[in-house]
Amino acid sequence: MTKGTAHEALVSEIEKVFMPLARSKGFGVDTSEMPDFLVFRRFCEYRVDLFDIQWDKYDRPRFVINFGTCPGEGLTLRGKHIPADQMVASWTTGGGRLQPGRGKTTSAWFRQDKPYLARIWNWRGKTYTPEEVVARLVALFPELEAFWHDGRVGPHLHIQPAPVPRA
Repeated sequence: MTKGTAHEALVSEIEKVFMPLARSKGFGVDTSEMPDFLVFRRFCEYRVDLFDIQWDKYDRPRFVINFGTCPGEGLTLRGKHIPADQMVASWTTGGGRLQPGRGKTTSAWFRQDKPYLARIWNWRGKTYTPEEVVARLVALFPELEAFWHDGRVGPHLHIQPAPVPRA
């Protein structure tokens, strides 16, 4: 999958600024789900904290952070055991998303393109720089740490409801 230069610039800024921050917090980086997801896992005593960067599927310079936890031994999903070192955030329960905006669409994601009205009126340009987008991620990341530390749900965390079992 070929990504545009705006996407590449955003990935480069995440690699330069955010990945060292995540590593300093104890997270390892797993690129096996690329180009759609970049997975981060931190192995704690009894659990694994994990999050991923989910890229926009239409190659726009946008992403959201999915997060969750799983037991240190992993989880059994649909009758198959998945080790913790292969888990991704969307497979867990009790997790959710970190996103700067409200809503379920990519308009609420971290993004370089400004909202529609701002683009029409050309308020200080039509896009944010990759540095501005990643700075926003860095500023909001402590909400994830607070959630993992003591369950606090910050204003930019959106907890996913538990799935309803099929009858």
